[in-house]
Amino acid sequence: MANITQHGNTFRIRVFVGTDDKGKQIMKSTTFTPPKDVNPKKAEKLA
Repeated sequence: MANITQHGNTFRIRVFVGTDDKGKQIMKSTTFTPPKDVNPKKAEKLA
């Protein structure tokens, strides 16, 4: 499942990938910066 949080004008996207051998969760994350000419509602949909 993905978790999207907004930090200023960028979005952090974290995704649960699975678990390792010891049962610890594996998460992958990336940041998304929308184009400057996009309104906030559209930027959230793009993320």
